Parts: sequence; structure tokens; C-alpha cells
Amino acid sequence: MKKIFAVAALSLLLPLTASAASFYSGESYLLGKEEAVPGDLYVAGNSMTIEGAVTGDVTSAGSTLLFTGSASQDLQAAGGTLTIIGNVGDDVRAAGGSITFGSSARGDALLAGGDVTTLPSMVVGGDMYLAGGRVLLSGVVQGRVRVHARDVTINGTISGPLSISADTVTFGPNASLAGTVTYSAGRAATVVEGAAFSGEVIYEPLSPHENSYSPLYWAKTIGVWFVLKLLMIFLGCLVMSLYYRRAVLGLAARFFDGFGWNVLIGFAFLVATPFAAVLLMMTVVGLLIGILVLLIYGAMLIINTLYLPALVGGEIYRYFKREAEMKVSVLTIVIGTVALAILSLVPVVGWIVAFILMLGTLGAGIRFKWSELKSYR
Repeated sequence: MKKIFAVAALSLLLPLTASAASFYSGESYLLGKEEAVPGDLYVAGNSMTIEGAVTGDVTSAGSTLLFTGSASQDLQAAGGTLTIIGNVGDDVRAAGGSITFGSSARGDALLAGGDVTTLPSMVVGGDMYLAGGRVLLSGVVQGRVRVHARDVTINGTISGPLSISADTVTFGPNASLAGTVTYSAGRAATVVEGAAFSGEVIYEPLSPHENSYSPLYWAKTIGVWFVLKLLMIFLGCLVMSLYYRRAVLGLAARFFDGFGWNVLIGFAFLVATPFAAVLLMMTVVGLLIGILVLLIYGAMLIINTLYLPALVGGEIYRYFKREAEMKVSVLTIVIGTVALAILSLVPVVGWIVAFILMLGTLGAGIRFKWSELKSYR
């Protein structure tokens, strides 16, 4: 379990550099079968479909992703529903509510979600790490596999050792396990006729305080979702900051310049906007306007939350490097994401500091938009 967290944390620190990159953001995105993207592809949106070829990394953040194309290097994805069945040249890292994975990946695969399903078409050349509420593994894994979930079903071919921590474990009729199988569960696994074991099978019964009703189990589950949240924030910030670079630089110029005013403006917006929207919705004429105000309000909160790691990381980097201007890069986003994660683990004081920083980002964003509106006059 500790190694799963380590791999997930290290995945945030891997460099994502390329000589060329393409950035897309919007309601939907489609890369057709006959289309190709040279270099890395960064995409954010509500609905994303990638059927063509990408010669570098693919990084996506959004509601739904359908990946049936190819990526010559890594694939990183965060979202609600992820369907990944194309070819990946190296590692795959995905975090979402529901994940369906049937790719051929030469490197390792890290999948974390509420419901994780791998298809018979899946071939992973390296190791595989799975975490979620329900995990169904089919296909082929040539390395080792580690799984942490509530319900686990293994129905594929695994060449290396297999380690499972779950409430219930089932080995299906197509399970072919060459290495040592070690599993911890509330009860002995269900073995369906046809399942084949070439190595030793070690069963470690869970004690009552380790089952899904125990605090220890929920502590582990919360830990998995903490890493999942961290990965999603990192990917979201990366896409937003690199695609809307002018906006994040505009925020950076105002973030600590008049920080007190930023906090006050952000707090006023946070409190007054919902109240004003409710008042508008009390009239027939203002109903649609009130709903629109609430939608804009929610969008601004989400967007500014995604920008926050870039601003915090950029300021930390600037302070220690003694540079005059703040920089925004993959490294500064990683620094900011980790710093905010550490803050969130500090009771009361850390939460207050993170909340003040969020208000400062919100206020800086409002000031930036206001200056843009004035420039149009």
C-alpha cells in the first residue's frame, strides 16, 4: 500500500517537457483518426475524443475522455469518465470516477478511481498499480501488480507477483498467475473453475479493525483519494496554466501586489455573489440572470482554485532563487501542488492559510479581469 502511494506521489514529480506542444481548451475537443499532433498534447474540456496520433505525451483534464488513438510517450488523464483503449508508448497515469482501460502500454500503468475496469485487450509491459472502490482486471500484465480496493476480481494474465488488499477477492476463469499471489481480505478468495496459479498463494486474513467498516480501512481509502485529488489538481493546473499563460501571468503580477486588497475583494465576492443571485432569482425577469450569475460564480471558484498551485509554487521558487519575476513552469506547479497539499494536512492553521490564499487568488483574478475590461474602453 505504501508503495502505491509512493508511485502516485512520484508521478506528480515526473518532468513533462517537450520541444513542441499543442494546447486546447473548450466545451469539446476532437482529434480525428486521420489527424496527428507533433509533440505533446494538453487538452482540457467537458468532452474530449482523441482518435488520432500524438508523437509526444497526452495530458487531459475534464469530464469525459475517449482515447482510441496513440501516444508515443506517456498518457496522463484526470476526469469523471475515462475510456482509454488506444496505444501508449510508455507510462499511463489516470485518475477519475470511472475508468475503462484496454490499451497497449509499454511502461507502467497507475489507475485510481471509483470503478476501474481493464479489458481483455489490455497489455501492460511494466508494472500495474490499481486503486478504487471496485476493480476488475482482465488482459495481460508482464510485470507485477498491486491492488487496493473494496472488491477485486482478477480475470487476466499476470507474469509477475500479485499483491491485493481488499474486502472481497475473486479469481475468474481466465486468471493465469505466474508469480506469487499475496492477498489480504476479509475472507478467503472465491476461485472460479479455470483459474490457474503457477506460484505460491498466500492468504492474510484481515482483522476486524481492517475491514471496510473500520477506521483503518477508511484511513487508507481517504489516503488514496487524497493522492487522486492531488493528481487531478496538478493536471488541471498544468493544462490551465500552460494554455492560458497570459492569464496566469496577469494573476501572478497582482497576486502579492496588494495582497490584502485581493483577500478583501475575494471575500466580498465569495459572500456577496450568492446573496445577490438569490435576490435576482426572486423575480421572473431576474431568474435567468441569477442562474447565470451562479454559474459564473462556480466557474470562477473552480478556475481560480486550479490557478492557485501555479501562483504559490511560482512565488516559492522566486523567493528561493532570488529572482525578480515569478515564473510559471511544470516545476513551479509541482512545488505549489505539494505545498498546498502539506498545508491541507495541518489542522486549522493550514486550512486558514489555504483559504486566505484562495481568497487572494480570487481577488487577483477579479482585478485582472477588471483591468482587461477597462482596456477595451
